[in-house]
Amino acid sequence: MSQLRISGSVLAGGRSSRFKTDKALHVWHDKTLLEHALGSLIGCFERFVVGGNYQLDGIAVYPDLEPHAGSLRGLARALELARCERVAVTACDMPNLTSAYWNWLMTMMPCDVLIPRNASGDLEPLAAIYSKACLPFVQRNLERGRLKMTGWWDASLSVTVVDWTVVQSQFGEDVFVNANTPDALEPR
Repeated sequence: MSQLRISGSVLAGGRSSRFKTDKALHVWHDKTLLEHALGSLIGCFERFVVGGNYQLDGIAVYPDLEPHAGSLRGLARALELARCERVAVTACDMPNLTSAYWNWLMTMMPCDVLIPRNASGDLEPLAAIYSKACLPFVQRNLERGRLKMTGWWDASLSVTVVDWTVVQSQFGEDVFVNANTPDALEPR
């Protein structure tokens, strides 16, 4: 894969309360979930982790400034830290994303928010790409106590939503598996 002119960030600052242990370190198919997430971002100009306190060779890890403050705070931190104009953002518990997925998504740029829908029709904000232009809108919502990962953008930002049927046809039913519990990683 050729290198993408995009930063890649894995959010790994949650409590893992439903998982019962640090899910980022859970081994699945011979790699930790964190390694799977970072592996999906292999073609990015840079890769880094927001949250947690992990020791990773060649990967910067930035602890949460405010531990367990939620994914929107993690997105803000990723946008602040990224050296590229655009940032691919995923969570440590989405092991089925691949570098092919991010390459494919990048073909739909440029826009400020590139976000897919999942099988339920909901937006998948932790399998999305954001431009640095999003940062003030994210910060404004954080200041107002609005922590939802979607809906913080306004008409001044360009938003492209990718329909689930398009994602599914390219990457299958399980692309957005979210491992909130060990059972979520079991074959269906």
